[in-house]
Amino acid sequence: MVAVTLAGFSGVVVALGRRSEGLWQRGELRRLAELLGLSLSAALFAVLPGLLGLSGMDAASSWRMSAATTLVFWLLQSGSAMLDPERRRSPLAWVDVLIALLFGVALALVAIGVITRGHVFVYTLAIFAMLATAAARFYWLLMTGVCAD
Repeated sequence: MVAVTLAGFSGVVVALGRRSEGLWQRGELRRLAELLGLSLSAALFAVLPGLLGLSGMDAASSWRMSAATTLVFWLLQSGSAMLDPERRRSPLAWVDVLIALLFGVALALVAIGVITRGHVFVYTLAIFAMLATAAARFYWLLMTGVCAD
């Protein structure tokens, strides 16, 4: 479902003016790559607990391992995005960092077993936050393209 949505998003992005002619700016390509990376990762992390459960891991361990994996990815992704000076100037980047830190703490508490009741809710909410972040980046990509034309 997420992949179909991404294909639709990509179609809209490509349909925009200069971009359909291959005239992408470097920043636009980076934002699109971040958007796709977050969206596809959210899809992967959504099924990860089930896959770990199918491998024979008990339910509590599969949720904790999934939370730890998601936490590491999200912090690395947010941290690497902040290395780009252009990205740091964007107010959206700082919102991304705050969301990543907030859910990073929550996922860390799930990963180390502090949150045991409601861990599925916390994990699912983190995945939705990841998708919301991707949606915000998509909106930002569209608006910067419209304003640049």
